[in-house]
Amino acid sequence: MNSSRIYSSEIRKPLGFFSVSLDGTFVDCSFHLLQFTTYSAASLVGKSIRNVFTPETAQWIEQAIEQSAPTARGLLITQNGVKIDITCEITREEQSIRFTYAERVEIPKSVLSEEWSLMSKVVSHDLREPLRKILLYIDMIRGNTQNVITPDSRMLLQVTNDLSYQAMQLLDAIQLYISFAHATRRTLRPVNLNEVLNKSWHKVQEENGLSAQILTATKLPVVWGHSDTLQALFYQLLDNAVKFSSPERPLQIAIETSETEQNMVQIRVQDNGLGFDPAYQTDVFQLFKQLNRNTAGCGAGLAISQKIVESHRGNIQAQTQIGEGTTITLTLPEASKVQLN
Repeated sequence: MNSSRIYSSEIRKPLGFFSVSLDGTFVDCSFHLLQFTTYSAASLVGKSIRNVFTPETAQWIEQAIEQSAPTARGLLITQNGVKIDITCEITREEQSIRFTYAERVEIPKSVLSEEWSLMSKVVSHDLREPLRKILLYIDMIRGNTQNVITPDSRMLLQVTNDLSYQAMQLLDAIQLYISFAHATRRTLRPVNLNEVLNKSWHKVQEENGLSAQILTATKLPVVWGHSDTLQALFYQLLDNAVKFSSPERPLQIAIETSETEQNMVQIRVQDNGLGFDPAYQTDVFQLFKQLNRNTAGCGAGLAISQKIVESHRGNIQAQTQIGEGTTITLTLPEASKVQLN
């Protein structure tokens, strides 16, 4: 059952999990669910979900299984009438499906607006202003010919200058992350990804002096989205591919697309760069998560990319091997296949 409540924003309060086999019988569950039923853990195993949940909830779970969706939202209604408004993360295992559920808690829109407006102000002005003055004073010291600067002092000035610019880059990344994570919801419109890619790649080329032959791409689809933010998304992904290219071989970036069964389209951005340990394929989407501090960047690119994709009702994943490159897979709603409300 889909919940009819619409939130301006929400947080997730972890509650529990349950696993069911492909035919809809229980395999396992957490204590949280047991306390709302008349079953013990041992007696619940093998029971049909229709014997434990109301028909309404059982049908909702069956539909979530059939749709092969990674997440589902609705009301978990137990046999004794307890109702919990939840979000389920669905994990598909070989012979069963695991629902990890969390309660959705509404955050008042007015509170969010005030807090993030203040945060944006602090980042854009209050934190930048001291750095601007530091950089200004460094230039003044260097430019004053009457100052006698020893080699050691000159080196310290350069280090201070470099660290200040790094701090500026971090503030830029934070402000960009905030803008995409808490931007006002806009109506999604059909966007031609070929045009988006061309503009993003042109910018990356100009900034890095790259050859056009580095990038190969199949014809991309039209998706529901925002042209400006999708340009920012592809810029982040292409810029990452350049930053983490391998010194042992010429950089190559390939972009391919394929349809899914759910009126979505997958876009794969593959490079032959450094790659990273597959154990960190999820961690790389954390803000400022740097796996290689010897390369350029502050660890914000994929975190920003994730927020953009989520705002487009899609998802993003990373696949990689050390020394073999990285593939970023985007899943977005295809405009020619699905109408969004």
